[in-house]
Amino acid sequence: MRQGLSYSISKDTMSASVQVPALIPRDNLMIPAGYDWYRITAVVGIVPDHLYTDFKYRPIDNFNGTHSVYDHTEWFTAKKGSSATELQLNLPVEAPAAFSLMLLSGISFGRIEDVDYIRPVKYVGAAKVIGMR
Repeated sequence: MRQGLSYSISKDTMSASVQVPALIPRDNLMIPAGYDWYRITAVVGIVPDHLYTDFKYRPIDNFNGTHSVYDHTEWFTAKKGSSATELQLNLPVEAPAAFSLMLLSGISFGRIEDVDYIRPVKYVGAAKVIGMR
């Protein structure tokens, strides 16, 4: 994707949104040969602050576990591209006193396996951290 994604993150509401622009093949979307389908995924998660104690780092307030949510678009055909869309993410958990929210987005590719099933292709795609608060 040649164009960046717009996003917003709110620690007050424990939510994030990602605005995906219209994607047009050979204009702002370059898909490797052999992959006919793609989708965009977004993930937001809690990253607790850590303190160094007793020769190791520990989360403040003993916050344990992984707390994240994700959403993805439907599968789009690589030949046609896709219209602009938005992914909404809401974390249904209470955060520790000191934390950050990390927002990531990625693109994955798929192949038709059956009339109504597109199988994601393992180990093909890209993702990156797009924001933190």
